[in-house]
Amino acid sequence: MAKFNALWWKERGDHLKKVEKLRETLEKLSDADLNDLVDALKPEDIIDFTRGAKLSVLAKVLMRKPRLVSIARHLL
Repeated sequence: MAKFNALWWKERGDHLKKVEKLRETLEKLSDADLNDLVDALKPEDIIDFTRGAKLSVLAKVLMRKPRLVSIARHLL
């Protein structure tokens, strides 16, 4: 069982951690913040985020608003 667990975390775990970080971050945003975020991103970026990739791009966009800096740090 330990081998399976190690293999699972290697293959799936890191991806799921990134996706969970993204979900937790987005849940903290208001509707207005989400609208601003969508306006600032390209559709390709949003697709990448759902795959757990390019979270640093999202963090940079969030850091443009001082009140969202603490939320953005969660992604880095």
